[in-house]
Amino acid sequence: MGSLYSFGFNAFGQVDPDSNQKKATHHDVSNVLFTTWESTVISTGELQWWGYQPMQDNGSSLKALTDWGDRCIRRMFGDLNLCLGAIDDHGNVWYRVLGSTTNPIQLLASEAQDAVYCSALEAIYILTVDGKVDHYKMQKEDDKVAFKLVARLTTLPRVYSLAASATHVLFYTAGMDPIYSLGSNRFSQLGFDTSTIQALATPTPIDYFSGLGMMDPNHQGMVACGLFHSAVVLGGELYTFGWNKDGRLGWGDNDDDDNDVISPAVFLDPKGDPIQEDISIVRVACGAAHTLAMDDHGRVWSCGSNKYGQLGRKTSWQCQEIGKEDNNDDHDTTFRQVTILPPESYAKNCFTGRWSSFILM
Repeated sequence: MGSLYSFGFNAFGQVDPDSNQKKATHHDVSNVLFTTWESTVISTGELQWWGYQPMQDNGSSLKALTDWGDRCIRRMFGDLNLCLGAIDDHGNVWYRVLGSTTNPIQLLASEAQDAVYCSALEAIYILTVDGKVDHYKMQKEDDKVAFKLVARLTTLPRVYSLAASATHVLFYTAGMDPIYSLGSNRFSQLGFDTSTIQALATPTPIDYFSGLGMMDPNHQGMVACGLFHSAVVLGGELYTFGWNKDGRLGWGDNDDDDNDVISPAVFLDPKGDPIQEDISIVRVACGAAHTLAMDDHGRVWSCGSNKYGQLGRKTSWQCQEIGKEDNNDDHDTTFRQVTILPPESYAKNCFTGRWSSFILM
């Protein structure tokens, strides 16, 4: 159990269910299981649902989404417009179709390590405990919706982690080509130039990372997906790609990078000077227009849009440069340390909703 610092967009109470403030501190929290633009699910020994509650056909709230029987839930995934899934502590994957009382909770798979849902592909991808990925496709029959196993993605090497947005999926794998991508490449979020590739129907290795698997011999890397951007951690280095609007990639304002599809992130101090130490990133999370990164010293860094205070710090230095008032409605094109946390604090993990952030201490 620890303290959870939440900040950002709170119109539905998804940051703080007890107030309309843009930041809050919650105690005795063990994990953040699910985040969307309008809802958050945390664990405090029992599941708590903050924010928007989806409705059933009869107009009643689906608060039972936090009730998975006597199962201990360690991960949730899905889309509140269609379905919600959960993985219990035995590795079983459960799901239910939302908006209908005729679709009960169903067992989808067992021996799972993780699972993600991609709504544009109408698919669930399940990472098994032995590093395989199974592809389940949504099928409609009469008034019922179900997910059926289509194939095992045998072209992938052993997979260590995966991530998905509504339109694309990333896989972190073993071998010389550690990162594979799938889905829409409209904003280069798959790691390829949009002039050559608009979409990928099968997992494809990203050329930029070829050979970089050796940088991470202990397989401690990870991938993250925002709506239109992506992030990869390999060997402590953070790489970002996709739509750079509002500085969500953290590349800075260097015009020389305009033609790059993928680039390492830039870390600066509050004065705008380069950090003089090596920053080793261990976690990353992508919101709709911002990104959080956590280093091996438990410090959290942020970049991108700060419209709702989701960066956890001020960007007044930019406001002063362009003659704006400091109204916190701004963005930062580089990663700088989050200051909303107590001094000398140590973060255990970081999470993002679309326009909100969560740091578990």
